[in-house]
This record gives sequence, structure tokens and C-alpha cells, in this order.
Amino acid sequence: MSNTENLLLEVMDLHRQKQQHLKTITRTTHRMFGRRQIAITDEERSSARSKAIAHYNQRIDALYDRINQQLPKPLKNPFAGKEEEHHD
Repeated sequence: MSNTENLLLEVMDLHRQKQQHLKTITRTTHRMFGRRQIAITDEERSSARSKAIAHYNQRIDALYDRINQQLPKPLKNPFAGKEEEHHD
């Protein structure tokens, strides 16, 4: 496989990881604070989702930049600028 194909596979893997992470955030209802469980508020959940989306999008964008350095015609990130859907 070429380096570009490997990078695209890495992009797909990161996107899969992002979706799994968002699903985990959505399904989590409590967090541990010392020995106690504390309910997660909607605000905390929203903040965690935003941070996860930003983290994965930054990594995916960096991979697309590396891919585009190798190609004569740049590829467009199909996920850029799209809001992530809220899955319950």
C-alpha cells in the first residue's frame, strides 16, 4: 500500500474512534470523584463532546494536510465543517 492509502486508513480509524468516543460520552451517566459516583450534567456532557470533537478533528485535519502534500490535486476532508449528530 502507498503512504497515501495508509494515511487514509488512519483517517478512517480516527473517525471510527471519534464516533465510539462520542457514543461513550452520550451513554455515560456518572463519573467517579474519589470513592463516590457523581451524576454527569448535560453541560458537562456537552463540554466533553465538544472537546472530543475538536481533538479528533484536529488530528484528522493534520492527516489530510500530510496527504495533500503528497498529491498534485488536494483532497477535501468530507467531515470538515459538519456538526456531529447527537446519538442516543
